[in-house]
Parts: sequence; structure tokens; C-alpha cells
Amino acid sequence: MIPLRPLRLGELLRAGFAVLGAHRRVLALVALPSALAGQLAYVGVGLLLRARLRHLAEPLRVLTDEGAGEDERGDAALRVARALPSLLGALGAAQLLVWLGALLIAAAGVHLAGRAVLGEPLAAREAWGAALRALPRLIGTNLLVVLAVLGIVAVGLLPLLLVSGGGVGPAPSIEVGIGGLAASGAVSAWLAVQWALAVPAVVLERPGTSAAGALGRSSALTRGAWPRSLAVCAVGGLVGAAAALTLHQAATAVADLAFPPALATGWPLAGNLLVSALGPALAAAIGGSLLAILLTLLYLDRRIRVEGLAAQLASAGRV
Repeated sequence: MIPLRPLRLGELLRAGFAVLGAHRRVLALVALPSALAGQLAYVGVGLLLRARLRHLAEPLRVLTDEGAGEDERGDAALRVARALPSLLGALGAAQLLVWLGALLIAAAGVHLAGRAVLGEPLAAREAWGAALRALPRLIGTNLLVVLAVLGIVAVGLLPLLLVSGGGVGPAPSIEVGIGGLAASGAVSAWLAVQWALAVPAVVLERPGTSAAGALGRSSALTRGAWPRSLAVCAVGGLVGAAAALTLHQAATAVADLAFPPALATGWPLAGNLLVSALGPALAAAIGGSLLAILLTLLYLDRRIRVEGLAAQLASAGRV
């Protein structure tokens, strides 16, 4: 399925799809529950929001009523403010589950691809174990990347803040701000590709590999192969986007057919949201797994080219 030699881009992509298809059962038992947990949390947020809006209908009407008195407006604003923390907390918890699910999917896909290169089978229990063991280091790596990107964006915004504070007219401020944001966006995109192999490095290399060490390894391996790395990332992203769009529309259509929106209250509403959540969950499972597999194959390809890994893999796999 995966030749132990440097792969052309077309071979690498075909091998990625082959691994995804051959091990779809294991990925379904690991990736789908990981993705579904976050989507179910969003369903809970949607139901909570509907319930809160029913209770807040009157306060919101008072706030938009020009004839309401100051005391009425103050009381209405207080009721709305008291409802916001629970909504924001629920939304944050749902987003956290989605993020952790994406990391588990990536870790399982990387481990699966690493075993597939050796021609070894992988059980779902092993995939879960490997993903959970790698999760703390993956969290650290992702947080480091987020902090780096935020820092770059902040530097891109700095010229706009300086020009605005210096009293220069609005036109130059906008131009400088757009230029700074464009530059920071370009640098962020470059770094995203430069660090694309950090997840395979975290999962497949020695357990003591730190977040900074994984980013350094990724930068070293992608040096001289940035366009190739961009192509792999683009294919994985496009497949994920296409799967998301197709599955989301299909799930929404099935949900509307089984639970018509006109009856979307109580249990019919919950059923509509639950069925609709299957589409994004499947898309996240498929797209995240494929991208992780492709990046792992690219990681191994770069190590074969740069570090002569083929002989070690052949010996480990008894080829």
C-alpha cells in the first residue's frame, strides 16, 4: 500500500486515500465518536439558546421599546446580562470538545498511518490509547501555534494602532492597517505550512518531544519542500471542505424530512438538531483523518529523503 521509498505527490495522495479506505472501521470507532461529542454539545447549546430566548423575549422587547421607562430598561438589561454567562460558558465548553475531538482524530490518524507503513494492523483500542497518550503534548503544540499566530496578528495590527494614535488621517490609517494585516496573514499562512508536520512529530517520535521541539522538527523537515507541503495541506483541506458541505446538506435534508421545521418544538426540535449534527460529525471524522494520514505520509517521505528512514522502516516491518 505504501512503498518504502520517496513518493511522488500523486503516489502520496493515492496512498493516503488507500489507508483511509482500508482502515475505515478503526477510524469510525475512534474518529466518529470524537467528532460526535462536540457536535452533540452544540446541539445542547442550541436547545439551551432556544430556552433562554423564550425567557428573554419580554426583556428584549422592553429594550427595543422606545416608550419603556428607565427602570424597565434597567431591569430588562439586568435579566439579559444574567443569562449571558451560562450561554457563553456552554458555547465555550462545546468549542473545547470540538477542539479536543479534532486533536484525538489527528492523533489516531497519525498513529494508524505510521502502523500502515510497516504493514501492521491496528485495533481501535490501540488507536484510542495512542491518541489519549499524545493528547497532552498535542494540546501544548496547538496552544503554542495559536499564541505564535496571535502574536503575529498583533504585530500586523501595530502599524494601524500607531498611525491612528499619531493623528494621521483615516485614509492612511486604513491603508497601513490593511497592509499590516495582509503581511501578518501571509506570515501566518507560511508558518502554518512550515509547522504542518508537528502533529506527526509529536505522535511518532520519542515521548519526550516538546511542543517547541515538534515545531522545530517540522520546520527542519519542510525546509526545501514548502510547495509540496502546501499541496498536501490544500488537498486535505479541500476534501474536508467538500465532505463538510455535502454531508451537512444531506444531514439537514434528512433532518427536515424526518422532523419538519414547522414542528420544531420539544422532541421534534431535539430530533432535528441531533440528525443535523451527524453531517458535521462525519465530515470532521473523514476530513480530519484524511488530513492527518496525508501529513503523516508526507512526514515519513521527508524523513526518507532527508534522514534515510527507509532502511529503518524496512527493518522494523521485516520487509
